[in-house]
Amino acid sequence: MKPAPDLHPLVTIEFDGKEFKAVENGKVIKNWPAVLGRPGYQGAEHQGDKDNGPLPEGEWVLRQDNYQKIGPRDAVLGVIKPGKHGAWPGSVPVWGTERVWLEPSKGTDTKGRDNFSVHGGWQPGSAGCVDLTGKMGEFAGYFRNLGKDVTVRVRYNR
Repeated sequence: MKPAPDLHPLVTIEFDGKEFKAVENGKVIKNWPAVLGRPGYQGAEHQGDKDNGPLPEGEWVLRQDNYQKIGPRDAVLGVIKPGKHGAWPGSVPVWGTERVWLEPSKGTDTKGRDNFSVHGGWQPGSAGCVDLTGKMGEFAGYFRNLGKDVTVRVRYNR
């Protein structure tokens, strides 16, 4: 079992389905445009739609030790067709070059879904992950420089 997260004492991430916002002492200090879910399934009503809908609302944790950068082997294996190959199926066009896996906090209703991350990629949209497309590198740099795990609060505008 993993130890409790080493949460940053001041910074949280707020996500409304459109913007991924770093908040410190109640003030937005950085933000990144984001998309999630597949086209046609991006509304809050689709949170339970496995492999299509958006990340379920609730609290999640981004851990420093869940950060990954794609290596040359997975970049090549990920584009082999047909089927899923390597740890990054679809490679850089789907994931970008970096990702951080999300863990649900206690009490978050995952709707029976799992394996969510924050990642980049060339094409907007995902199977429920937070897709920062071309801004993932900027976010990853910010996250890594924090040096602590971060709480992500997901609440969709309705």
